[in-house]
Amino acid sequence: MSPTLNAFLRSWPFAPWLTASLMASAIIYLRGWRLLHHRDPERWHAGRLSAFVGGLLAIVLALASPIEPFASLLLQVHMVQHLLLMMAAPPLLWLGWPLFPLLRGLPVPIRTYWIAPLMRWRALRRTLAFLTHPLVRGQYMSA
Repeated sequence: MSPTLNAFLRSWPFAPWLTASLMASAIIYLRGWRLLHHRDPERWHAGRLSAFVGGLLAIVLALASPIEPFASLLLQVHMVQHLLLMMAAPPLLWLGWPLFPLLRGLPVPIRTYWIAPLMRWRALRRTLAFLTHPLVRGQYMSA
């Protein structure tokens, strides 16, 4: 094996917490997407699934590939990591419309006994409404 290939293969960091959380997200999303796709294939097409999985893969590439160990050594690699985490992953995840597939993908007892009571809590609903529909205050600055 060449030294370069050996160095490349050995530079993949081991992050079980990241792998587990991204795999859980992917499985829950896929489960919910399949249920929604069965009901309305035009709205829940494969492009949404591909976008969400692509966003998860961008996170894996940024945090669980050789980019991660070299990010602390080279500014250019660190900036590539930032670009993946800020400009690639978020739009791809949002193009997957994650809310409904993630909720539908959860097991029924979790939705029934944990999520539903939380959503009936008025303070949480107000907070979520404020966060998703913020008020714009102030004047626009003119040049």
